[in-house]
Amino acid sequence: MPEYKIAIVGKPNVGKSALFNRLMSKRVSIVEPTSGVTRDRLYGSIEWMDKSFTIVDTGGIDSGAIGKMSAAISRQVKLAVDESDLLVFVCDGMSGLSSMDKEINRLLKKSGKKTVCVVNKIDNADMAGNIFEFYALGIDDVLGVSAIHGRGIAELLDLITEEVGPSESAGEDLTRKIAVVGRPNVGKSSFVNALLNDERMIVDDVPGTTRDSIDTRFNDGEEDFILIDTAGIRHKRKMKDTVEVFSFARSRRAIARCDAAFVMLDAVNFVTRDDIKVIDMVIEKSKPFVILVNKWDLIKDMQMERYEKALRMRLSYLNYVPVVFTSCVKNRNIKEALKPLKKSMAHSSARCTTHALNEILKDINKARPAQLAGSRLKHMVQTGTNPPEFILFRKGAAKDTDKVRRFVENRLREKLELTGSPIIVHFKKS
Repeated sequence: MPEYKIAIVGKPNVGKSALFNRLMSKRVSIVEPTSGVTRDRLYGSIEWMDKSFTIVDTGGIDSGAIGKMSAAISRQVKLAVDESDLLVFVCDGMSGLSSMDKEINRLLKKSGKKTVCVVNKIDNADMAGNIFEFYALGIDDVLGVSAIHGRGIAELLDLITEEVGPSESAGEDLTRKIAVVGRPNVGKSSFVNALLNDERMIVDDVPGTTRDSIDTRFNDGEEDFILIDTAGIRHKRKMKDTVEVFSFARSRRAIARCDAAFVMLDAVNFVTRDDIKVIDMVIEKSKPFVILVNKWDLIKDMQMERYEKALRMRLSYLNYVPVVFTSCVKNRNIKEALKPLKKSMAHSSARCTTHALNEILKDINKARPAQLAGSRLKHMVQTGTNPPEFILFRKGAAKDTDKVRRFVENRLREKLELTGSPIIVHFKKS
């Protein structure tokens, strides 16, 4: 049976994202008293009374707003309405029924979809009478709730489940997650859209267009993945408001929960301090990743080989990370970028026998790097995967353990073909 979808719609700043978060029981969408904070469609799965369904959070419908961004949000709302089975029309119980509410109601009626009117901000019993004027919309089901305080949420879920067909309870989702990360305006959402062949993320030339980390299921013809498009990451000193601070935190969490990442750079700007910040965040979480050099169509006077050589000199500590040159405008190397990332994920989950590791260790001892003076590596075992983790037993004290560690890591990558995957090596005295 196809998944039942419910779209949350309404004018800006009525509490749609607060309701979405309350239904999801966690802060998934950024909530701020700023019109237009939710710009993309956000998806979340819910189980209630042995029934499962998907909630879709949308940007506010604002017919009076001007500009490309508002038009893009309205287009996203239309797409959400078109793909949904039930519409939850959120209105503001404090400000009352407005002309914009009536206009939105007319648009929703044209869709022919079943609609529930949720009057939000009914924070106490004294405000319950505020819902009555909303019956003028002609919607059969009108319900007063407080998304912030949780009033009326169980009743809303009961109402939704009456419309949802029977479904099996979902188990743990083991689908691998891929985060697309980078500083603002490098083309992350354009890349995700090109990969999906779908206008899921709003794409504009305004930095910060994507403010939420958005999960989208995707199949490359071989297996399912969940793509996470994230807000642009930049240094904390450059953040202008609390929305940016929350976006930064959400992007950090997206990196923490992903299985692998695409780190996107802008070919025109080469490598910036903010790019380094993003890369460091991925390395800190020990995630396999691939560097995407996007907007390659804008580079006219340099060959890829020269550019990559300069890039690897600038990022010399990332010699194990694959680099792919992409152009979302020209649809160049979009699908192809998945191949090295899938290899990196496979390398990250690889296991090696103790016998094979100790054969590699013999080669390392024969090489006798200068840092091993006064020390000998005796034995090595693998203790974990994702990423591969090793314990190396040594006799004596090495001069520079960090240099020995890098030497061992490089030999392990070379012998075990661990391209794209971080490696963790611990030393113990035997």
